[in-house]
Amino acid sequence: MKSVEVIMEIVHLYKQGLSKREIARRLGISRDTVSKYLADPEACMRKKQEMRRPSRIDPYIGVVDTWLQEDPCYKATWIYDRLVPMGFDGGYNIVRRFVQTRKGTCPESPMSGSRPHPEPRLRSTSASSRCRRLTVW
Repeated sequence: MKSVEVIMEIVHLYKQGLSKREIARRLGISRDTVSKYLADPEACMRKKQEMRRPSRIDPYIGVVDTWLQEDPCYKATWIYDRLVPMGFDGGYNIVRRFVQTRKGTCPESPMSGSRPHPEPRLRSTSASSRCRRLTVW
């Protein structure tokens, strides 16, 4: 989309009698662009309407929102596993992306990763080897 100044210049040059080809050459734009803005100079003023195509999860939004209100810590895999028997024919990634947009922060639960990670232990790979390798058990 060209700026208002460029479109005004296109219209001005055309009214002076220049051809579309000459206008395009002078302004360094396509002849098709010149023709488009001569046919509808207000085209740059209108905002493009955002076109959103329907998603496969759209019929299930209410159900998923209810589940997430019930427990915001539900995982996308849990939600996906319950949507499939209801007739959901989309993929897991659709559900995962949707849940990411709807999910708030989950309060820390005792089963989540709150335990400290154990320190890795060193173990020799063989009795005859002098090299040691880091192995996490």
